[in-house]
Amino acid sequence: MVDSLLLDMCSNDLIPDTVTYNTIINAYCRAQDMNGTMNFMNKMFAAGCEPDIFTYNIWMHSLCSNHMLNQAGKVLDELVARGCPPNSVTYNTLMDGICSDVLDRAMILTGRLIKMAFQPNLSHLMFSFLISASKDLEREPLCGLRSSGKILLFLMMLLEI
Repeated sequence: MVDSLLLDMCSNDLIPDTVTYNTIINAYCRAQDMNGTMNFMNKMFAAGCEPDIFTYNIWMHSLCSNHMLNQAGKVLDELVARGCPPNSVTYNTLMDGICSDVLDRAMILTGRLIKMAFQPNLSHLMFSFLISASKDLEREPLCGLRSSGKILLFLMMLLEI
């Protein structure tokens, strides 16, 4: 369907530009179709249309949302290699993805340990989290603030033990 749309555009002397490609790439990303995204990015390159920072940010956001942080890092390397400087959206997208992933992993690990009858030392864990969160806020204020909800959920999960 997307291919026929592009063919129709070209046959009517409407040349797809970066905005057109970004819109379609965003649709693939929202559908969590990473293969479709990659294929369409390749079509964009083949058509001689250069991706811009919006293209890369859309792609990295989708990768981070799907816990594909290594691939998001590769996309970052690619955009820099192509001479497209990252911006604050790029930075915040990657930081948000990393922080979210770390907290998700901590919650999964704790859940697994609890199922094995592990009884965590709650006062030690809470103190560690508070110290860690304060350090995170100093280093990465946005990461700490965005992660605070997950930290609270995690602590509430521990208190239910």
